[in-house]
Amino acid sequence: MISTAGYDVWTVNADYGCPNGTIPGCEDKRGQPFFTNESLTWIPNSIWNLGLEGNLDSGDTSSNFGFDTVTLGWQGSGLPTVARTVIANIGIDRYWLGTFGLNPMPTNFSTFNDPQLSFMQQLKNNNTIPSLSWSYTAGNRYREPY
Repeated sequence: MISTAGYDVWTVNADYGCPNGTIPGCEDKRGQPFFTNESLTWIPNSIWNLGLEGNLDSGDTSSNFGFDTVTLGWQGSGLPTVARTVIANIGIDRYWLGTFGLNPMPTNFSTFNDPQLSFMQQLKNNNTIPSLSWSYTAGNRYREPY
């Protein structure tokens, strides 16, 4: 899912996102888990608060954070790839699906002196995209009006 407020990539944690037998078909319903131990480029960071909707008193939203290489589309598709992208590997069901943050704001884990660039900002810095602006069309524009 696209997140207009988010600035990180959120994935569903394979170990905690779908505990054995709790929800039939959980992996498919949550969009498939991310197995950090199967990634050749995963760099673990620590447990941090997700920070989204913090003013809504949403309780504990801590997740496992790290860095990984993220490619839009399938590997080998020729679409943009960014190494060392901030990933939140969520193991809670408060947020059911992973998200892809469009906000170019950096992630600050423990200090404002070491900001980690967002996926969008890295695309801009690499001259892969011309700007940080984006647009969204709700619904399906190809559908015939009634």
